[in-house]
Amino acid sequence: MFPIEPEEVDVLIKNQKRSIITYLTFSIFILTIGILLILSKDIFENNKLLKQNDDLIKQVIKVAGGFIASLTSFPLRSVLSCFDKISLLKLAQNKLFELQNAKIPKKEYLDTRNQIFGTIEIVISKSL
Repeated sequence: MFPIEPEEVDVLIKNQKRSIITYLTFSIFILTIGILLILSKDIFENNKLLKQNDDLIKQVIKVAGGFIASLTSFPLRSVLSCFDKISLLKLAQNKLFELQNAKIPKKEYLDTRNQIFGTIEIVISKSL
C-alpha cells in the first residue's frame, strides 16, 4: 500500500458517498417504473378495446409487481456497509492527523502509520 496523507482519505470517503447515492438512485428508478406500471392499469381498464382483454391488464400488473419486488433485492446491506466504511475511514483519517502531530520516535511513527494504511487497505479492498 502506498503512503496516503490524511487529506487524501477524503477522496475515499467521497467514493463511498457516491456509492450510496448510486444505490439509492437505482432503487428510486425501479420503484418509479413499478408505480408507473401499476398506474397504467387504470388507463388499460378505461380503454374499451383493451377492457375486453383482461389478460393484458393482469400481465401489466404482474410486471409492475415484479419491478417492485425486485426492489426488495435492493442491496441495503451495501448501503449500510458504505456507512461503516465511511466511519472507519474517518477514524483512520483522524488517527493519521494525530500521528502527524505526535512527537514520537520515527520507528513508532512508521509502524503506526503502516498499521493505519493496512486498515485503509482492508476497507478499500472490501469495497471492490
